[in-house]
Amino acid sequence: MFKNIKRIHSIKVFAFTFVLVMLFTTFGQNNAYDVQAAPFSFVGEDSNVTSEIKVNGKSTGVQYTRIHLGAGGSSGYGANRIINIVEADLKNNPKLTLEVINNGKYIKDSNAVPNEVAKYREDDKKILAAVNGDWMISAEGLAENCYYRVPFSPIVIDSEIWCSQRANPEPAADYYTMCITKDNKVLIDKPTVSVKVKNDTKSKTTAATGLNRAPINNSLNVYNNRLGVSNYVTTDAYEVVIKTTTPNKFYHNQPISGTVTKIHPAGTVSRSGLDDNTIILTAKGSYVSKLSERFSVGDKVTLTATINCSTNKYDWQNCEEAIGGQCLVMKNGSISNDLSGATTGQYPTNIIGYKKDGTVMMTMVTADTNKRYEGLNFKTQIAKFCKEIGYDTCFLFDGGGSTTMVTLDENGKYVERACYSDGNIRSVWNTLALVYDETPDELIAPATPTAKPTKTPTKAPTKAPTKSPTKAPTKVPTESPTVKPTKTPAKSPTAEIVKTPVNSAAVEPTQEPIQSVVPTEIPTESPTEVPANQPTTVPTEQPADNSNAGKYEEKGLNTILIAAITVMAALIVIAIVVIVITSSKKKK
Repeated sequence: MFKNIKRIHSIKVFAFTFVLVMLFTTFGQNNAYDVQAAPFSFVGEDSNVTSEIKVNGKSTGVQYTRIHLGAGGSSGYGANRIINIVEADLKNNPKLTLEVINNGKYIKDSNAVPNEVAKYREDDKKILAAVNGDWMISAEGLAENCYYRVPFSPIVIDSEIWCSQRANPEPAADYYTMCITKDNKVLIDKPTVSVKVKNDTKSKTTAATGLNRAPINNSLNVYNNRLGVSNYVTTDAYEVVIKTTTPNKFYHNQPISGTVTKIHPAGTVSRSGLDDNTIILTAKGSYVSKLSERFSVGDKVTLTATINCSTNKYDWQNCEEAIGGQCLVMKNGSISNDLSGATTGQYPTNIIGYKKDGTVMMTMVTADTNKRYEGLNFKTQIAKFCKEIGYDTCFLFDGGGSTTMVTLDENGKYVERACYSDGNIRSVWNTLALVYDETPDELIAPATPTAKPTKTPTKAPTKAPTKSPTKAPTKVPTESPTVKPTKTPAKSPTAEIVKTPVNSAAVEPTQEPIQSVVPTEIPTESPTEVPANQPTTVPTEQPADNSNAGKYEEKGLNTILIAAITVMAALIVIAIVVIVITSSKKKK
């Protein structure tokens, strides 16, 4: 009898142990499959989920983390905040690149980040994540009848230099720029773009003060068709019109040749327009005499733009993509003093930079509910926050109501990871996108970082600049009137935009006036034209669920399935126990 009791007890212990093992094993496997170990932790967090961004089930190595801070505010970064972090190791993964996208053909053009992501077209490439980019400086008030905007920093797209850095007295704080070189190296510093204009006929060289900048007083600006406006000029400006014999797009140290065809003295009412074979020199104030003395109709002219920096000069001169902002937060592991005079307000924030090991991070901090203009405190929180999550060097992209992040989810849909303080997503001027190249490994040749760019083509290219998967610096980008993305325009968007956590609304370009480093929400002008090529499909909606944001439906389905299997296994074990007990009783 006692032997039977012991046998029954042993069977019960075995059955209970078996059920526990099944539960721990199955649920442990589910978490390992869908969610990675969270690399970040904050006091007072309600949820913290890290997962890999995949393309058609393929591993990309890119990690996306979404953290929700609770209502108590015990983390020190405010209550009810959403932290979104995208991490990518570009140094060890040649399939990953960062690409700058101007949101239209011209510097002044704007569009919502999700719209730009949806219309992106480059063969075998897929955007994994994207954020809004540079602050814009309004030229209004700086010059008569001048209504265009231009970025803080040099903009470089597919090696083409679109504009130079801000110049005094253009408003706002100091600029910083992120550069991605042809061999995928990432830098953050303060480069300068310079343009020299040589009159070959008279053997005289003049240095311009800017490329496609605002026509401020005592300046000499060089303008090409990237400006895209007809009212940049002021009546007191002296202009020299140059027709080029080579494409008028600027690349580092690649000369553009042309001939002076017209002169417009100060006071001229009718002015020449810009096109793909025209460059206009616009002088004001003290620079008027330099143009009037040095240039005449018929003179042969050569213009050359160069990129320079006090550190890593050669890397900057091999820059393939560059985008900027302001407010350096950290440099080489040390906190910067740039924010010492910043406001104590809390603003939605986009942070771009890299860790000590070279891992690039895009970070966005916003409130967790609609129409709440909250994020990080510029003066007291941002530096501490950046150091805590592991940045080595970082600065700020445009924030406030422009703050936007889009990531690709496991279902191939793009999800907007922001709450918009003015109720709907804003149009912005440029975008930084993390791109994955799906080209098979055997077709990707190794990069040649030491090669130097070749000469500019002597005839007008027939298509827009595109990126070679090989990142070979010897390929000179070609150009057309359209801007990246350009390839296979006939294809419809393959990824659906899902809004989280706000509803879709009409996109209206707005502009935040910038005073020091304080983003505001008051537009300075009525909405401008509707961006061209805006997708006709309406983004689908995704209900807000801030506490579970970033957790996918598949995980829930897998959990239910595994739980069902576990219950069935437990029932089977119990049935076996009952059979054994019944059998023992019969024998007895």
